[in-house]
Formats: sequence, structure tokens, C-alpha cells
Amino acid sequence: MARQVSQPIVVAVLAALLGYSWAQGPALRGADDGKNAQFPVAVVDINKVMNGYKRLGERKEELVRDFQSTEETVKARVAEMQQLVEEAKKLKEGSEEQKRAIQEMQAKRQAFETYRREVQQGMAEKQSKLLLWAYGKIVEQIQQYADARNIKLVVQYNQVPTEDKNAQEILAGVQRQVVYQNALDITDEILQGLN
Repeated sequence: MARQVSQPIVVAVLAALLGYSWAQGPALRGADDGKNAQFPVAVVDINKVMNGYKRLGERKEELVRDFQSTEETVKARVAEMQQLVEEAKKLKEGSEEQKRAIQEMQAKRQAFETYRREVQQGMAEKQSKLLLWAYGKIVEQIQQYADARNIKLVVQYNQVPTEDKNAQEILAGVQRQVVYQNALDITDEILQGLN
């Protein structure tokens, strides 16, 4: 009998709770009344920020200049090796002079390959450090901006539309994390703060 009495009470309490949660639903979900302040989320296009970040552009130009000067050194070494090949061809076949020229050529070729690998690794490392530096500055600016505006979450967003692209770009566009956003983009504000 106690079970029969408690069952309607449980049903009534559940109905009341359910009705209350439905009535409060929009407020609990952070309904948008046109102001993003109630929904503390923003999106930023990191690629656009990286491309528009002036200090990064300047540092990239320095890196290009370094690469160009290194390229000149590589061209000089290649020309030197070609000259050794031509000199070796002029020497008598099988002579001691030709053998020495060939050995010198092989030693220079090995030294050149070592130099080339070191240059490639060095350039890749410089480029990685530059991107890491820029990303750190960008994240710092995003944090300052978000903290000042009580934004709790900033998500990376790619503004580039997927139409009229190659298959790989379309696939990347389809797999992007943010499919749609409206008035949450802070990319321009972040760029303005950086520059």
C-alpha cells in the first residue's frame, strides 16, 4: 500500500522537475539573444593571423635572405666540383694525377653532401622555431583578448570555403572542426593586437 501511495508522488516530482528543466532549457543552454557575452566562445583563423602577422612576415624575409646566401654558397661548391670533373677528364686515363683528382672529387662530394644535409636541417629548424615563436605570440594575444572579454573557449576556424578546390583541399574543408559560426570570429581583432 505504501508503494501505491509513493508511486504517484514520484511521478509528480519527476513531472515537476521535467517541466522546470524544459522551462529553463534556453537559459541553461546559453540561448543567444544577439550577444556573444552569454556564450563565451570565439573562433580564430590561425592561418589568416599567421599570414597577416607583420613581425612574422619580416622574420620570414630574413630567413629567405639567409637561404639565398646559403644557396649562393651551394652554387659555388657545385661549380667547383664541376670544374674538378672537367680537369679529371683532361688527365691521362688511369694516371696517378687522375686518381688523385678523382679522390679529391669524391672527398669534396662527400663534404658537399654533408654540408647540404646540415643546411637543410638548419633551415628546417630555423623555420620550425620561427613558426613556434609566432604561434606562441599569437596564443598569448588570444589569451589576453579572451581574458579581457571573459571568453572561455577559442576554437581554431578556417574561413576558406571548400568550393572550387582540389580533392585534398575539399576533404580538409569537410573535416574542419567548426562548420558554421556567426559573429564569433575574433581573427581581425587578434591581428590588430599583434600588429
